[in-house]
Amino acid sequence: MIMKILVTGFEPWHDEINPSWEVVRGLPDEICGASVHKALLRVVAKDAEEVLTRLIDELRPDAIISLGQSGRRQAVEFERIAVNVDDYRIEDGDGNIVSDRPIKEGWEDGILTTLPIRDMAKACEQAGVPAAISYTAGTHLCNHVMYFVLGYCRRNNIDALCGFIHVPLDISQCVGRQNRSFMDIELARRGVVAALEVVANKLNDGGKYGTCAR
Repeated sequence: MIMKILVTGFEPWHDEINPSWEVVRGLPDEICGASVHKALLRVVAKDAEEVLTRLIDELRPDAIISLGQSGRRQAVEFERIAVNVDDYRIEDGDGNIVSDRPIKEGWEDGILTTLPIRDMAKACEQAGVPAAISYTAGTHLCNHVMYFVLGYCRRNNIDALCGFIHVPLDISQCVGRQNRSFMDIELARRGVVAALEVVANKLNDGGKYGTCAR
């Protein structure tokens, strides 16, 4: 049985490019024996949830890893926790602003990632890519998607590793804007591939495909 990893990125939003999708769409179709399924999400909660629900139910992936963009740090960031709140400082892809709204009424205040993020960050750095562990995914669509996926899998008994990765902006997004961090997309992709190798090896756990050496 072939393992399946679902990886998502977001559409361009307020810019002509979104490095999260540029990284995702350039990923190999197979990593360490696991098939890699790629999906593009809108920066709109309802639409993103619909796509994720359909893909999770159809694929029953072994791991679900979503990517988003961030200009706060010149490193690939592995998110530790998602919180149950939508509180947008900037409108979503449909121009909506949401304040102080639970993502899901009655669900947990916060849910921790189930990805081996410490090992993923280490592998990213060993591949020559700056990496960090982050303790906030914000309160916009990145956090929303991370929280929804973790909660949905928990409530539907889907045994999948789930979590979120932020990649820095592309340099084109920083022109005329101060205090924004960027990274070459190919470099970010190299770090994400190294991190996905860790996920695949954890899923393999010495099984059919063994470990994947760099």
